[in-house]
This record gives sequence, structure tokens and C-alpha cells, in this order.
Amino acid sequence: MELLAFLLRGPATRRHPRRGAASFNKQPGKELEDNAPLQYHESEIMTREDYALLRQPNGGMEYTFTFWERAHGVTRPQIFQAFGLIGAHRGEEIQRSLQRGQSLTWGSLGPGAAFEDFSMMRSMDKFFRDVFQMGSELEELLWIQQAANLKAHEISVAQTGIKRVFVPGTRGSSQFINKKNFERFYWPYLQDFLGKLIAMDITPILHFDSDWGGFLEYFLQLPAKKFVLELDSATDIYKAHDVLKGHCAIKGDMPAGLLAVGNPDDVDAYAKKLITTFGQGGGLLYSVGCTMPFNARKANVDAFFNAVEKYGRYN
Repeated sequence: MELLAFLLRGPATRRHPRRGAASFNKQPGKELEDNAPLQYHESEIMTREDYALLRQPNGGMEYTFTFWERAHGVTRPQIFQAFGLIGAHRGEEIQRSLQRGQSLTWGSLGPGAAFEDFSMMRSMDKFFRDVFQMGSELEELLWIQQAANLKAHEISVAQTGIKRVFVPGTRGSSQFINKKNFERFYWPYLQDFLGKLIAMDITPILHFDSDWGGFLEYFLQLPAKKFVLELDSATDIYKAHDVLKGHCAIKGDMPAGLLAVGNPDDVDAYAKKLITTFGQGGGLLYSVGCTMPFNARKANVDAFFNAVEKYGRYN
């Protein structure tokens, strides 16, 4: 979502046409310092009445395009222009990576469970109100949006030829919703979505931020060894290892805080515990938790990579 605004015209601030809410991105070098990370400021872009868009032909995409128009202050032609620019940049990125002998993690960085989409587009507080007030009507709308999300990944994988996809998740975790609502509004959609990707021989990489510790057992219902669960340090990765060992690969989870304000010894100690706990055959994809922080200290980054040679070889 933010990439569209960045490629087209930078951040936009505008009044919502009916509700008067403002939404904008703050970009480094503009509203922010040159080396600051991008900031997304959430507000109610899509109203409850806008759910009617989902019942139109291609309703899932129409709903998403309308959100982009409002959130970034752009026109529909500009959105299509941005897709062309994104495709060109992505193609160049893939070619440069392959020339370096690298394997790309994802062929598609796209949507996940429709619950996450609506939460962002409606804003979290307004959408959680929908969850309690709309009931079965919301369930039907989630299926429409979920079908659009699946199609978006299919198109991206066909274009890139890389059969691994980025599936984000945050607000469906046990940190945000209870088991009852997870089982009604989140898990059936995610399970169906991932199952269809796997049936197309596409590997979902679940980039799941926040604490999913209360829901880890549900992932045992997914086909074994067909997906990756990527965790930040909010979820106890050792609990995830205990529950899911042998069922899926687990990616993570060097904490951003250690890389930014810790020291090399802290990083080395964490890496050693992580790698040796999983051990040979444990299914660990050693990585940072969520992302490498923009202000990571070089000495800590060096220690992060050096730990692979120190602890990560079993032969």
C-alpha cells in the first residue's frame, strides 16, 4: 500500500470524502529525517457503508483500489501506472539477485487473511466493532476479499516464476483476538487460503508479527512441510519449536532491539541459543525477527552473520 504512494507522488494527506478523516504516509526525506523509516498513520479510510463495493463485479479488487485512491490521494490511472513501475523494479531486483547467485525468498509480497485487510482499511477500532456488530454478514464479505487475495498471489507468482509468497499476519494473533473470534473470523479463511496456495505448489511464508503463542496448535492443521512460519520475537520461538517441530520450518527471530542497542556478545549469545536449540534437522531458517532494523549497529550485524559459521554447521 505504501509503495504505491512512494512510486507515484510521495505522501498524500487528504480529507475523507464523507467522514472527514485524514490519512497519510510520512516519508523519509520529506516529513521525516532522511534516514528515518517510513511511517503509516492509520485512520478510517473505508466506512462500513463501503462494504457494498465488495458485492460489485470484481468486488474484492474494487474495494482495494478504492482504498488506495483515498489513502494516497491518487487516481485509478495512477494506480495502474504504479503497478507498471512496481513490475519493472521487481524484475530488475530479481535479475540482480540471480546474477549474484542469490535465491529470492518471495515471488509475491501480497495479502494474507482478509481480516488483516479490513482491519487496516477500516482502522482497527472500527473493524473490531464490525466483528461484534455485523456477525454473519461480515463472514460473507471476508470470503469475497479472501478470493481477491488469492488471485493477487496467483498473478504475482506467474509473473515472477518464484513459487514462494509472503503472507502477512499481525492482528489475528492471540495478542489481539480471543479464540472464539479467531475460529470464526480468521482461521477458516486463512486455512482455506493457504491450502489453495499449497495445492498450486506455492509455498506460503507466514510473516506473522505479534504474539501467536495461543494459536500455534492450529498450524498443525495445515499440510506438513509445506509452509514456513516466520516469527518476530513477540512469539516465543522455542514454544513454537516444541509445538511445530517436524511440521513446518520456522524462520526467525533475532530481536531488532539486540541489533539496534545491544552489543555483539548479546547477539552472539542469542544466536547460539537459537541455532543449537533447533539443532540439526530442526527446521530453523535463521533470520532476524521481522526485519533488520534501520539503525542496527554494524558490529551487531557482523556478529549476526558470523554466528552462522560458528554454530550453524553440523558436518
